[in-house]
Amino acid sequence: MARPIGYWSRRSRSSRVKHPMGRCRPKVCPPCCGPLVLIVVLGLLLAGCTTPTRGPQRGPSELPDRNSLPPGFLLVEDEVRPAPFVFLGLWPEVVESRLYPLAVRFQEPGQGVQALAVLRHLEVAWRAHREDLGFRPPLAYAPDGSGRFTAFIWRGFGAILALPGQRDVQKSHEAFETYLIVDPDGPGGGEALADTLVHEFHQAVTLGYSPWASPAFRAASATYAQDAVYDESNRYLVTLPDFQARPGWAIGYDDRFASFYAHGACLYLLYLRERHFPSDPPFLARIWKGLEQEPTDRSIFAVPEGRTTAPNWVGALSDQLPEGISFNATLIEFARWRYYTSDRADADHLSEAVLFPASAQILRRDLRVDTTPTIDSSLMATGSDYFRLVRSPSGNARPTIDFEGDPAIHWVLQVMPDPTGSSDGVAVIGSRLNFADRLELTLVVTALPRELYNPTVRSEEQYHYRLTLGRR
Repeated sequence: MARPIGYWSRRSRSSRVKHPMGRCRPKVCPPCCGPLVLIVVLGLLLAGCTTPTRGPQRGPSELPDRNSLPPGFLLVEDEVRPAPFVFLGLWPEVVESRLYPLAVRFQEPGQGVQALAVLRHLEVAWRAHREDLGFRPPLAYAPDGSGRFTAFIWRGFGAILALPGQRDVQKSHEAFETYLIVDPDGPGGGEALADTLVHEFHQAVTLGYSPWASPAFRAASATYAQDAVYDESNRYLVTLPDFQARPGWAIGYDDRFASFYAHGACLYLLYLRERHFPSDPPFLARIWKGLEQEPTDRSIFAVPEGRTTAPNWVGALSDQLPEGISFNATLIEFARWRYYTSDRADADHLSEAVLFPASAQILRRDLRVDTTPTIDSSLMATGSDYFRLVRSPSGNARPTIDFEGDPAIHWVLQVMPDPTGSSDGVAVIGSRLNFADRLELTLVVTALPRELYNPTVRSEEQYHYRLTLGRR
């Protein structure tokens, strides 16, 4: 009886080495030619290496230089491990999809059930990316001749990763072919396996559009895709506290994955979907299409000079926004939307905001208007500060506000909600605040770039401002 998902077969061919992209990923040696790989394999055999029963033989644990690895090896958690396609015979079992050009390789028949589960999740990811989100399929790196996008089940690898292989020189734009390594029982596995596979599948897909795009944007995009494919799982929520705790950082800031900030920036994409693209799921695919670049003579390891040559997702997004809506305009509104979460959630903002944990709620600094406070603070471009303004019942309902800010930035001040009750917020115009009959307001200060913002250029520059409230 035919299996509903795939069928079993055996194939075994050696191939070229793959290279993992992005920080927090294993390192790998440069791609090499077939004879060089053969020399490495023969050297291992002559040295007395034996084929393990589960997983490939690990290499030496100490190297003089992390970047001087033997050809065909990955450096994972300070241990040297061979790349799958170099030792393809260690994954002799294959289950292939009957629906899409997908395959899962594994090492022994006892892993077959797990392999079928991985294949099922990849089929869901493939269908959702193609039919719902409007992406092209990932470019498959399959030197075994199958032409299928391949996942390798590697127990003990300690991660689930999308890894780029060679450049696709046939494309009109810079692109990499990719494959997956999957440790179903490691971090991101278990109950989170389906979401993690969507996340990494999305990484593989976008490497077929733009290998040099901002790593932070790629992480936000992949986290957004998780929620788009598995809307009910809501595993993206765990990334939001790190993002919401730092509203003064730039939207696309790359903290080199020291936290979940970059992943939590998916909140901005969720805002865009609900506010500006409510019936247009492929909007994100069009942004990635706008990041394509003409091929260069860079090798797979070349780093774009100064990162300034990398494509700018803000420019690609600006081309997709509705007529009359600018990137800066979305930042002003997003500064309000990200505030109305958790117990502040309402029906007018993010649809899942009520699900946000309390730790993902924007914190405000208290300012008592009656004490004439002065605030000195700094923001990255596109960042915001939040203040809780409080006045006494007998205090002035229209205090003055004096503001001075770095002229390199366009500063916007808003109060939330609109004291008249007509909207979720209103810009501060002139030198006075209007509390109306309220005793408390939220003041938001946002730093907008005066030129097209380029988050690809990693900058920690902060822009100073001074705010003084008066009683006059």
